Amino acid sequence: MKNKTAFRIYFESGTKIKGLSFWKNLWDNNFAPELIKRAKEAGLEQAIFFNVTSGYLKNQFDIIEVKNINLLQCVEITDAKDKIDLFLLENKVF
Repeated sequence: MKNKTAFRIYFESGTKIKGLSFWKNLWDNNFAPELIKRAKEAGLEQAIFFNVTSGYLKNQFDIIEVKNINLLQCVEITDAKDKIDLFLLENKVF
């Protein structure tokens, strides 16, 4: 069995992609779908978007049961460590 590495990228809800043209920035600027698209183009084995809808935050008064912009979103990439390292290096400005 080959060794696999899972790498999670956490980001704020509503994170936008930088450096897009005006029209792409207006209509197609969501971070998670673009990251997954680039992972697929790079030939990585798996990329999963965890859309967080409930949870709690440290030092907050209550448990959040509706979508809250303060909760972090997550994309998990799975493949060999060297392939993930190369992908991250190629997309670090992204």
